[in-house]
Formats: sequence, structure tokens, C-alpha cells
Amino acid sequence: MTGKCHLLLAVVGVLLVNSCSSPTQSHKKDLPDFKIQSLTSPENEISFLIITDQECLAAAQEYANYRHKSSGKPVGVCTYDEVNELFSDPVSPVRKMLSYASESWSIAPRHVFLIGLFDKIHSPTAYDMDSFIADFNGDYTLDVALGRLPTTSDDTVRLYLQKVKDFESRFKGRYLFVADDSCVLGKSDIEFFDFENRIRKMISKYETSYIDTFYLSKYTHLCDTSELGLARKELLMSLNSEPSIVTFFGHHNSQTIFDEDMLESATFNQLSVPNLYISGMLLDNFETPSLARDLLFRSENGAVAILPFTQETNVTRWEFALNRILAQYIIENDKTIGLLMQNSIGRSNHRHQLQLTLLGDPAIKL
Repeated sequence: MTGKCHLLLAVVGVLLVNSCSSPTQSHKKDLPDFKIQSLTSPENEISFLIITDQECLAAAQEYANYRHKSSGKPVGVCTYDEVNELFSDPVSPVRKMLSYASESWSIAPRHVFLIGLFDKIHSPTAYDMDSFIADFNGDYTLDVALGRLPTTSDDTVRLYLQKVKDFESRFKGRYLFVADDSCVLGKSDIEFFDFENRIRKMISKYETSYIDTFYLSKYTHLCDTSELGLARKELLMSLNSEPSIVTFFGHHNSQTIFDEDMLESATFNQLSVPNLYISGMLLDNFETPSLARDLLFRSENGAVAILPFTQETNVTRWEFALNRILAQYIIENDKTIGLLMQNSIGRSNHRHQLQLTLLGDPAIKL
């Protein structure tokens, strides 16, 4: 298989949903106030920063409370209006403010979670490049772990918080490798691109997980409706076994098999696992309906985070992100998705890596 390929890495957790309660019922009026009093104060000590639209401020405070309790580290919340007023910039007030914080605050944020549709960065060839906001120096590396929940709904933030809580409370250790075939890219490229063998070697060396495989090459007529349905059914059965990492690689995986039809299938709706995707699916912008957004905003399964590319690219550029993120995840079992992404992009030093944009909380523990 040659040409442009698609890659999907998922980390899976269990979502326990109480059908009798609404997301607003979890709201507590006696929460601590995590609002930052002055964004220009050098005395600020914030490890996890939430920048939110005003409409989501109450839910953002609830999210900050969870992060403070789960990490024990200092947490702060501010609104985009406050950032824009103090750090006005024609490109990105958030980027200007974070750069200032990194130099002037007593403790600068390590993770930054944007909640809203503000400060969207575009380029002539890519859209909504949040990674640009996290690159203060223009050296194609990330200076902070940054992710976004693109919503202006309090209820959506609270539903998302419940998914994150359940994901982070679940043991993780199994790995499911899904590809078009065992060679992934054909014999001439096996040595360089055989991701399965690389992953097996890493897992064998560190003895932290075990791997299962699911190859679509056994389905010879995926254009046939009945065989496509069988492939989706068997793939969903594998996903329902609750592996902690799922990697999808190849044309069929994100173009033919994993699509909106699969998302709306009765079997997918029965899954009890939300996923964390580092994916080859494309994201044009934060507001247009897409597979990435649909996965992120599903309340009972789907994604706790997703890392799409904002411009289609060839497979050689996935090499950096996939191998580095997997290696770090397997070797260092106390990482967040944001730090894995930051370290991977930081080591590749390639401008195309800034076309990755993380949808979801960058402080999610893997």
C-alpha cells in the first residue's frame, strides 16, 4: 500500500453512565474559586490552566476542581475576554499570554485546556492549528501541552468531565493493533514502516502490555455491503473487549471501516468504552460537523480526546508522532496525553507536526 495513509491510535477507558442523572446535577455550589485574580501577576503559580468562554465559566470551575483534586497541583481558570483585554494580538492573544506566563509567572502552566471556539489559528494550507498557540518561539516545538474542547455549552463540559473521570479511573494495559494487513505498507517498506513489529519489540522489552491484531486484508470484498458489515461487526467486538490502546493504520480503517455509519450502528452504541484517539482523520475546523467532533461529543462512548491532523499528509510524517508517542507511553507509564504529544513534536522538529491539534484535556492521564 502506497500513497497517503491514515493512522489512528486510541487509548480506551470505561464510561459509566447514570441514566437517571443529568450533567447539571453534578454541579456543586460550594466549589473553591479557581479564578485567577491577575494574569499579569508574577506571583501566579498555576500548573494546569483553563482558558474558557464566559458561557462555560461555571462548568470550567467544576473541571478545575476535579483536576486540582486528582493532581494535587495548582490550578487556575480565566476567561478568553480577560486574556484578550490584557494581551491583545492580531494572531493569538492566548499565545501571547502563555508566552508571558512562561517567562513571568512564579510557576507557569504545564497543561493548558481551552474551552470554547476562540483564538482559532489558520494557515493557507491548514485550519485550526492549536499547536501553533503552544509554540511560543516559532521553532516548530511545543512549549506547553495544550488541548481544546470546542464547545460553548456548560452541559457539554460536564458530560465531558464525567467521561474523563471514568477513563482515568480505569486500569490500562492491553493493546489492539488494527491495520489493512500485517505488512502495513507492502514488502518494500516493511523494514522502515512495520509498526506492528516495532510495537511488539517495545512491549516485549518493557513487559507492560500485550498485543492483539486485527487485519482487514482477510476481508477481500469490502466494497460488498455484507462483508463490510461483517468487518465492522468483528472490529466492534474487538473494541468492546476494552483494550487500553487501539492503533488503526491504513486506508480502509479511517476511510471505509471507521466512519459515520459505524458510529451510528447499533453495535457501536452498545460499546461501554470511550476512546482517546491520536488519528489520521482530518479536521477542517472546530465548528463544522466531522467524525472527530462526533466522537468527542458522544456522551456514552466515543472519544475522551482525539488528535487529528488539520491537513492531509503522507505516511512518512506519521513516523515521528506514532513511534515516539507509543514508545513514551510504554516506557513511561505516568504520562499525560498532552506531554506525550509535546515531547514527540519537540523531538521531531518539523513544521508539519504543528498540524496536529489535540481535542480534549491535555492532562488526561494514560
